[in-house]
Amino acid sequence: MGLKILCSGHLIRYPVGGFSWHHLQYLVGFRRLGHEVVYFENYGWPDSCYDTRRHVMTADPAYGLGYFHELLQHCATPIASCYLAEDGSAHGVSREELTGTAATATFTST
Repeated sequence: MGLKILCSGHLIRYPVGGFSWHHLQYLVGFRRLGHEVVYFENYGWPDSCYDTRRHVMTADPAYGLGYFHELLQHCATPIASCYLAEDGSAHGVSREELTGTAATATFTST
């Protein structure tokens, strides 16, 4: 495989159309070019997740996580990911795996 690339963005916290495609194109493009891609996102601030079903900002990343995984399924592109939530939980790969990836990544993209 090519480079190990660590990408970050706002796909889980702000799951809306054009904004999503802006970030997703990098993930899918790097992966299709043969690179190992890991996506991570940190909650950033309290109630930073937008739930488009309820039109509210919340600490619960459930809607955004589902949206993100559905996007990846549509693109048929397996990408490891980690969302670090406001409550301290890690969704996807563990904090330890994310730390290892950050330490060994050849390239980072935000």
